[in-house]
Amino acid sequence: MGDPEGIIEWISEEAEAFDEILSDSSDFCVFAGARGVAAILEKSGCEHVKAATQTEAVFTLENTKDPSAEATLMGGKFYSDIWMKGDRELANEAIKKNEKESHEAREEAKRAEEAAERAKRIAELSPPPEVDPAMKAALETIRIGEEAIDEAVTKLLNEAAEIFLKED
Repeated sequence: MGDPEGIIEWISEEAEAFDEILSDSSDFCVFAGARGVAAILEKSGCEHVKAATQTEAVFTLENTKDPSAEATLMGGKFYSDIWMKGDRELANEAIKKNEKESHEAREEAKRAEEAAERAKRIAELSPPPEVDPAMKAALETIRIGEEAIDEAVTKLLNEAAEIFLKED
C-alpha cells in the first residue's frame, strides 16, 4: 500500500506551498492595484502621490476604513476599467514568474538541507581530525600575543585620555 505517512507529509508540504503561492499572489495584486491607482492620480495631475512617497507619510489600516463614496467608486472603476481589461493579465504573468522562482528557491533550499544532513551524518561517523601539536602551540602563542597587544593598546588609550582631560 505504500507509505501513508509519506503521502500525508507530501500533501501537507504541497498545501503549505499552495498557501504561500496564494499569499504571494494576493500581495502582488494589492501592490499592482495600489500602483495603478497612484499612476492614474499622478497622471491626472494629483500632487498627493508625491507627498505620499515621502518618509514622513505614514499609511495605516485605519486610513482604509470607512472610505468615501468617491473612493469606493474610484476603486470600482479601477477594477472594471483597468484590472479586468488587462492589468489582471499583467499581474498573473508576474505572479507565475514569481511562483516559478519561489518553487525553484524552495527546491534549492531542500537540496541544500539534504546535503547538510548528509554532511552531518558523515561528520558523525568520521573520527575527529588529529591536531598537529606544533600548530596548536603556534595558535596559542598567537592568542597570547593578541591579548598582550590588546592590553597595551587599551593602556595607551587610557593614558592618552587622561592627558587630554588634564589639558582641559
